[in-house]
Amino acid sequence: MSSIYAHYDPKNGVKELLKDHLRTAASQCIDSIPPTIRFDSIRVDRIKELSYAIAALHDLGKYTPYFQDYLVHGAESPLKTHAHISACYAHSFILDRMRRWEDPEGIGRVLSFFAYLVIRYHHGDLKVENDFPPGKKAQEELSQQSARIKEKGKMIEEELQSFLRITDEEIKRYGDLTPFFKDRTMHLMPSLLQVKWKSERWYFVLLYLFSLLIDRDKLSSSGMTKEEIHKVPPSSIQTYLEQKGKISRSQMGKMREEARNTILHTLEQIDDDTFRQERIYTLTAPTGIGKTLASLQAALSMQERVARLEGYTPRIITAIPFINIIEQNKEVYKEVLTDLEIIVQHRYADLTTVGGGKSDEGLPLYQKSLLVESWEGDVILTTFVQFWQSLFTGRNRLVKKVNKLAGSIVILDEIQSIPEIYFPLIGAMIQKIGDYYGTRFILMTATQPKIIEFGHALLKMKDDPKEKKPIELLPDHEKYFCNMKRTKLVPKLDEPFTTESFLSWFRTVWDGRSSVVIVVNTIRRSIELFENLKIMKESGEIDPDVQFYYLSTNIIPKQRREVIKEIEKNLGRGRLILVSTQTIEAGVDLDFDIGFRDLAPLDSIIQTAGRVNREGKKGEYLPVYLITLEKDHQRIYPFHRLSLTKELLSSYQEVLEPEYRAMMDRYFTILQEMGVPDESRDLWEAVKRLDFDEVEKFRLIEDSGTIADVYVEREGDPYATKLLDAYTKWRRKDADLGILREVLGIQDEDLHHPFFQSKITRLLMAKMGEYMIQVRVERLLKNRPPHFSDRDGVEADFFWIPAGQNQFYYDAEIGFKDESGNGYIC
Repeated sequence: MSSIYAHYDPKNGVKELLKDHLRTAASQCIDSIPPTIRFDSIRVDRIKELSYAIAALHDLGKYTPYFQDYLVHGAESPLKTHAHISACYAHSFILDRMRRWEDPEGIGRVLSFFAYLVIRYHHGDLKVENDFPPGKKAQEELSQQSARIKEKGKMIEEELQSFLRITDEEIKRYGDLTPFFKDRTMHLMPSLLQVKWKSERWYFVLLYLFSLLIDRDKLSSSGMTKEEIHKVPPSSIQTYLEQKGKISRSQMGKMREEARNTILHTLEQIDDDTFRQERIYTLTAPTGIGKTLASLQAALSMQERVARLEGYTPRIITAIPFINIIEQNKEVYKEVLTDLEIIVQHRYADLTTVGGGKSDEGLPLYQKSLLVESWEGDVILTTFVQFWQSLFTGRNRLVKKVNKLAGSIVILDEIQSIPEIYFPLIGAMIQKIGDYYGTRFILMTATQPKIIEFGHALLKMKDDPKEKKPIELLPDHEKYFCNMKRTKLVPKLDEPFTTESFLSWFRTVWDGRSSVVIVVNTIRRSIELFENLKIMKESGEIDPDVQFYYLSTNIIPKQRREVIKEIEKNLGRGRLILVSTQTIEAGVDLDFDIGFRDLAPLDSIIQTAGRVNREGKKGEYLPVYLITLEKDHQRIYPFHRLSLTKELLSSYQEVLEPEYRAMMDRYFTILQEMGVPDESRDLWEAVKRLDFDEVEKFRLIEDSGTIADVYVEREGDPYATKLLDAYTKWRRKDADLGILREVLGIQDEDLHHPFFQSKITRLLMAKMGEYMIQVRVERLLKNRPPHFSDRDGVEADFFWIPAGQNQFYYDAEIGFKDESGNGYIC
């Protein structure tokens, strides 16, 4: 009997037998399911049984000679496909097995339908549509495939018998597809799930089953085994602080230590039964109190306790709104968690791990990329976009990692950064992920925005006895807010300023010595201010020793990091002024003497205040002036949030830092009383309808018109040019790929491996993203740089500013220039 393969590529040493692949995928699936999984009445043992069967049968269609001839000999045929026929067999097999369950709700019919969908679409994107029964031509092809599978029934029974009990007789019975095609319940199932069985539960069940299969399928296909999650003790944080000499005896240092110890004590006081049940925790503390390490230590403490009480070690996932904060946290995590494998995933991240214990040295890059994309590590650092977009989509590549949320501990840093229209939606998602997947959340912020309470409103749980409040890890946080005397808000909102009038007034309140941060709402305004400040310096109105810095998305990401590092180095050494857009608001660990903020929602204002007198060493109540620069704020923020902010500030001449917390609480309470925004309500209804097309409309980053990517080949930066050369050679399939090996750090086996070739373009684009800016098309057309195809004839969907032409399109300080040379206007 000739061998039956799942994957066959002798050039790269790939000859995986189908029976081995199915066995490995099935065993890895059930090994990956934590005991916390439960979907109301559907217990974890049922999910394990279902997932095992799905994985064991997901490639059954590869037993056809059509597929084997294609795989081994390259013979093309419309009958070579395998997913749909595998789905048909799996549906019948699983429905048979589920008839043994006690099932008064008819859940077996839903789950067998889900098994069909998961397998049918496991090489594509997930969808639930009224496309059953398949068309006449598809039915004929499926019947032909089924006939050849039935011929091999005895052989299949023997090959699978060591891990799946399916008989030759069953294979022949399931292969009679006529009753299956006439199954009226299958035909009506999408409608039944929107009416009779309508519930958000099914969304989370389907997403989990799909994610689990495609994740383990890809990992096992690449020869990777499931690794155990490693952990370090919570005391690692204390050890790190002591070794690095970071335990300060200043007042701020003492507060950090006290807060961290209180958080640990709060966790210790939770009894085991409560800990098993509770899923949502909050950590509310002022900026600068050390929430990054405190939350990590809390997560490590939870991890240790889960391992003891529930018999498994949860993964720790930290999701952060801004890439610059990830880069900061990555360095801290690397120093603290030296024995763990840390995976970093964001738009510009390398497809490599950065951790220690399970070193990935020696792994081919295609395997490293799978580790990153699948979150197959001990600790994950990722962005809100990566985290939340994966939950609101049916796209294969994004959904793949969703199963890793199950049983994990998730730290959501700066949770207030979620757009307000999605507060109820995200609050509901957090609660349901906790309920169904057993995920524990730590919601961390200085301006706790009542996300969970918003979620209760969407779920109609307000005043419901089932409504649970999160456990606050720092229950005496009011004390820390009251003890903070670092800043004060000084509203100057009576009359709007122009750029000129603001700078004239600015000179009257700035002493000429203090470091200054000016945060405005549009790129246009930021450039105007920056250029006018330079003129004032040239004219002698500002001392020539004062240094100016500029930050916005108008400059490339690499340059933004360079500017932040330069400011960090010079703060405290000399006088400086930073002009910035909202880029500076959260997570950037800079410490200025005085701040100015164009009108914004209150939570954004408080975030800006966190960049002033951060350590509390500059005195008490340093000012953060609140101004209006013409009508810029109206172009950026919702009217009701601005109006509410102005109303709350209107009765104050100054708002001292101890009053911030109460004002923020009032702010979010009023927002909550305004009701659930339509955007959250509509998307939640789409979740309950399993409408993946509608769910895809979720966007954390709003589209601001049609934009174009522009690559800046920065002068004096040879790596920027090398990346373009590598991209060109790869797109041309140039035989000389030495430069690709150089810029990506990959080997020949990666370049030619079928599992990795599709990822090379994505990896190149991730690295090129460090030199990319996004520009509105209407602005771009008025000062349009060359298209990349003008460089070497290689087609690409981005524009290109050549190194020799930076002066026409890209200013070294303020970035992209519009047609008048003033820069891209937001």
